[in-house]
Amino acid sequence: MTHKKLLKKTTCIVCIVIMLLSLLTSCKETSHTPISTKPTIAISNDHAAIVKEDGSLWTWGNNTYGQCGNGTRTYGSIPPEKVQSGIISVAAGTFFTLAIDADNTLLGWGSKIWGSLTNRAIEVRDTPDSVYPFVKPMEIMEDVVYVSCKDAVSMAIKKDGTLWRWGSIMIQGGAGTLPGLYNPEPTLIMEDVSSVVQSSVIFHYDETNTGNSFQSAYVLAIKNDNSLWLWGYNLTWQVDETAPRHILDPIKIMDNVTSVAVSNKAIAIIKDDKSLWLWGELETDWLGKSDERNIFPEPKKVLDSVSEVSVNTSHVMAIREDGSLWAMGDNKFSQLGDGTTEARADFVKVMEHVTTVAAGPRHTIACLDDGRVLEWGWTSRNFLSFGEEGVFPYTPPQEVMLQE
Repeated sequence: MTHKKLLKKTTCIVCIVIMLLSLLTSCKETSHTPISTKPTIAISNDHAAIVKEDGSLWTWGNNTYGQCGNGTRTYGSIPPEKVQSGIISVAAGTFFTLAIDADNTLLGWGSKIWGSLTNRAIEVRDTPDSVYPFVKPMEIMEDVVYVSCKDAVSMAIKKDGTLWRWGSIMIQGGAGTLPGLYNPEPTLIMEDVSSVVQSSVIFHYDETNTGNSFQSAYVLAIKNDNSLWLWGYNLTWQVDETAPRHILDPIKIMDNVTSVAVSNKAIAIIKDDKSLWLWGELETDWLGKSDERNIFPEPKKVLDSVSEVSVNTSHVMAIREDGSLWAMGDNKFSQLGDGTTEARADFVKVMEHVTTVAAGPRHTIACLDDGRVLEWGWTSRNFLSFGEEGVFPYTPPQEVMLQE
């Protein structure tokens, strides 16, 4: 064999080896890599979603607009079902769901009403029907590390700390704007933000027919320096009684805050010393019932050694650093999970070994450190994963059967 032929043959072998290595690398990069993440629970009025530690996303409840993300539309309630993998966080609006995948891409599905799925939904499906359902996930935004949504308004924080909002804005203000109808275009609100939450819409009906009916909601954001900022309607004096009713631009209200949760009218925060503070209004006698309006206008320390808190219209759920779950508030539907229907003005211990919790309007969902998911309480549309139609309350916590 001549030197020229040997060189040619060697070159061919090298090229083949390079091609094979390239193919193997490509396969490795595109294959699914298991992830490990903190469990996340999202609850709307009539559907729920959970991200387990392995990154699998499970949904159940009302699926009229495809908000459960299983590729179908189902009128009424559907049982728990795995719909995605490789997810690190999830949030639930009234008729839609948002989730962040392992690549920090924000996905959305369900109804696009009031721009809740951004203008991307309009581009993908240009239809006069504002609630046209997207039953499968659609890419909305990149480089997202945090997502929050309520009703038809959505917010996302990007890797650079910028906070973006889209959807219904007639209730929130922010970014120096007066309330309008809706805006499907993501709008920059703040910078250097680490987390954000918003309240649900409160409808105020005009019983005198003078045209004074309106809707209200508000937003709270924590910046990277642990300062807490608020904007929107100051309905139950979330700031104080001297502040304007409608706060157009974010204002700083507190320092040393690491976590925040809100209901329609109440705020719960965890400070950097792990103390839990509450103020605002719940639907029951709580914190000693500060005044005849059942409003507690000043923050009050209620618990120590708290790692996570969730609050809704009727009750508050808190996880302490030892993994124990504590509850306070209304309990007509056994939403506290203490085995009774007795309201609690002070926190009571419910269970142990809890990793995350979410308080719904009249029910609660919790994840345990052994991987189980528990649910208790009641919903008006009966979207719980257990129980019989029209039978309530459901007193003991029940396991949500998440089976593939």
